[in-house]
Order: sequence, then structure tokens, then C-alpha cells
Amino acid sequence: QAYCEARYKAVVRPNIEDGITTARALRVHESGVVLEPFTLHISTWSQDDYRYFWGSVIEDLVARVMLLDGWAASNGSAYECYKALKCGRHAFHGGTRLTAQEAGLEVRRQITALIPSHTPTEFLEKVASELENLSLDARATK
Repeated sequence: QAYCEARYKAVVRPNIEDGITTARALRVHESGVVLEPFTLHISTWSQDDYRYFWGSVIEDLVARVMLLDGWAASNGSAYECYKALKCGRHAFHGGTRLTAQEAGLEVRRQITALIPSHTPTEFLEKVASELENLSLDARATK
């Protein structure tokens, strides 16, 4: 319980605030609709429910995904990156378009960085594997 509260205050809440601020800025400077997952809260939903919902949104409605700093350490953001790339959408971080290979490597780096804190990484490991598979598939079709 204490770990979850500390993580929320130190990591989650600042990420939410940054995400909302970034989305507002993008709405001013980008044409089209800007969606962000930070303000959607449904008390009965699990993390799996959110991932399924946003995965469907990405698959059906999104042209590109803009990732914030720290995205590769977030189960939700890493999954959104994977889903975008799997569906043929573009994923950007810091203005740079990511390939599946680059995204997979960044998720692996974050997994390594999380190990000393005993943060669960099983989901991130699955995402990294799926990104690596996408990268292999892309190379095989060239």
C-alpha cells in the first residue's frame, strides 16, 4: 500500500499532469483531434480494461501516438506504442518517429532500470517481446 501511494505521488501524478499539459499544447499546435488517456477514469475498470479500450481507439481512430518521457517504463504507454506500430500507425517520442526495434530496445532498457526497485516488469517484458517480433517481421518483409 505504502509503495503504491509513494509511486503514485512520485511518478504517476506528475506523468498525468505532464500528459494533460502536453495534450493541451498539442491541441493548440496540431490540426485534428488530440486524445489523451489521462482524464478518463472509470472506477470499475481494471488496467486490462483501459488497455483494451485504448488499444481499440488506436486501432480504429488514431493516426499517430505521441509518447511522453518515461513512456517505456509505463505498462500502458508501452502497450499503446506497440499497438500503434502493430496497426501500421506511427509512434513518436520527442519529435522522433520510433521503429519497433527502437521501441523494443527502449522498453528493455527500462526493464533493466526497474529491476533494482523490484517493480514488476512481466507486462513490459511481454510488450518488449512483441515489439521485437514486429521488428523481425518488418525485416523479413523487406
